[in-house]
Amino acid sequence: MKWIVRLMTVAVVAMTAGVAPAADNETAVKLIADVPYADGGDPDRNKLDLYLPEGQTGAPVLVFFHGGGYTKGDRKDAAQFGRTLAKHGVAVAAAGYRLLPANKYPAPVEDGAKAVAWVKANASKYGLAADKLFVGGHSAGGHLASVLATDPKLNGGDIRGVVSLSGGYKIGPDRVSQYGGEEPARQASPLTHVRAGLPAFFLAYADKDNPGKDKQTAEFADALKANKVIATVYEAKGREHGTLLTKIADGDPTGEAVLAFIRKVAAKK
Repeated sequence: MKWIVRLMTVAVVAMTAGVAPAADNETAVKLIADVPYADGGDPDRNKLDLYLPEGQTGAPVLVFFHGGGYTKGDRKDAAQFGRTLAKHGVAVAAAGYRLLPANKYPAPVEDGAKAVAWVKANASKYGLAADKLFVGGHSAGGHLASVLATDPKLNGGDIRGVVSLSGGYKIGPDRVSQYGGEEPARQASPLTHVRAGLPAFFLAYADKDNPGKDKQTAEFADALKANKVIATVYEAKGREHGTLLTKIADGDPTGEAVLAFIRKVAAKK
């Protein structure tokens, strides 16, 4: 009889090997795709996808912008990221925006501001907390989010925090023409607008990121801290510029750090 019990036990272990149990704090995710956020806007680009923690009310929400140097990319690039955060109680609104050079800067930022305004206005409809609104993005999207949070003409105090994954904070000489000249490029640099009273920042970069990304992130973080603004710097190990975002999934340290930052800031009164 004992050998039969042992055999049955071995069989059960073999059948379940490699299948990880679901985390206790995970929730189902509801996707509402292709929601227009701007009347009369670009029919393809001015839309967002909502990743919602199903059955949860009062969830913090992160409006997230894709990367691509403002010339390419799509909101669908953030699908895995959105699902990962929503499974753990943080809603994500992955927003598209008009691209360059078909449009001129600041078209992407103008669209980003409209996306944030739409999410705030419609938060209660989807069970979200309008007073726990975050912005974020990857690469160019990180720059876009940082501009929205730092430019006094764009941030009316609605943004609680920023999640910038390998974002840009100071426009270099090689990119000046994309922004319309030296002064517009200076105004488009989040570093220009650092001051006291800004929302908290989570600034991540990869250990194998684009050259100089670590130094630019440190410079921006130091400027924020000098003005008594919360700035958390995070270096993702074993990642490159693109995989900093694409490898964020359940159990990923970068994703867990993002969630911890949002939860901590959202909990503050």
